[in-house]
Amino acid sequence: MLVLLQLLQQALDQCADGTHDASHISGICLQLHVDVPRTFREYASAELAAADFLRYHRGLVALYECALATADGIVMKSVHKLLASHERLFADLIPPSEPLPDFHGRTLEAETRARLDTVVDGLRRKEIPATYLAELGHAVDTLFTEGKPPVLDYHHRAYLHELFGMLGQMAADPRKKNWPERFEESLVNYNFNYMGFFNRWRETREAAFEAARKTGSTPALVSGWYDTLQHHTPIPDLAFIPRQPSLLEHMTLYVCTKAAAIVEWKNEQSRKLEASSPAIKTTLNSKMLSLDLRYRSKRGYYDYPNMAEAAIAYSGSHLSKTGRNISPHTLQRFDTVELEDAVHIYLQDLTKMISEIRRDFKL
Repeated sequence: MLVLLQLLQQALDQCADGTHDASHISGICLQLHVDVPRTFREYASAELAAADFLRYHRGLVALYECALATADGIVMKSVHKLLASHERLFADLIPPSEPLPDFHGRTLEAETRARLDTVVDGLRRKEIPATYLAELGHAVDTLFTEGKPPVLDYHHRAYLHELFGMLGQMAADPRKKNWPERFEESLVNYNFNYMGFFNRWRETREAAFEAARKTGSTPALVSGWYDTLQHHTPIPDLAFIPRQPSLLEHMTLYVCTKAAAIVEWKNEQSRKLEASSPAIKTTLNSKMLSLDLRYRSKRGYYDYPNMAEAAIAYSGSHLSKTGRNISPHTLQRFDTVELEDAVHIYLQDLTKMISEIRRDFKL
């Protein structure tokens, strides 16, 4: 193949010095359309054939760049058709990490920006957050800015086709769905691991986490996030930034970090309570303690913003009849079937307490 490439090189040199005209290049290119695949099949080793094709391809790219510099339309068209034909035919032999030539990059950028405008318009009508859509544009700007990572390569030519094909279908879909949620899931599955998008996703989670903190529902919130991520199914080998952690990995690490922080906070609260005051020994089992906490908390007996925080304090300051602290999680469980036997005893105790109060105060 390299010998055949040399023939084209010589022809281009002869065309440049006037020995041959542009039509001669067309003839050489037509010959290579046939001769290169035939020569490839004649190699005894598939590995050697693949290595020689890669060298041939890099040389052909360089020759096309030279042809572009000559500004001869016939020469450019002939060499371009040859290059395009062999890139399609031997696409699986071109490493995804092979840097994308500038002329391919310019074409890909024009196509991507045109698709981006259409996609963003459609997704905006589906109420996808503006911050998310802005990150699509920032990612494209970064990819096509020289000197900024990631380096544009052949992988991106395939990846952008897949990504914007999916986004285009979503933008045009007329069905009624939770499109913001679908958008997030799709970018995880297509591994859009651009950190700008992850940062915007994280900001929305931080806001939700702070709101849940006020109601004591952070454990349920974070657990829901984790369950959602477990149902995502990333497509193998797709990535906006190859050889870097996936978007799903970034999201999972964030959620696990939040879960660990919740556990540590609860443990710290328990340690503080244990250190500050001795626990009250009771004759109640866990079900009775659970009922006691629930209904006293609902009556506002405990000065805490929510039952979750009250449960932490209650857990540290009360011992069951077996002499142990009941976990805050167990104290907050409310299964009416499970608590049915305990609630009758609890009601009997309350009834006796009321009778004694009425008698003592002559009510």
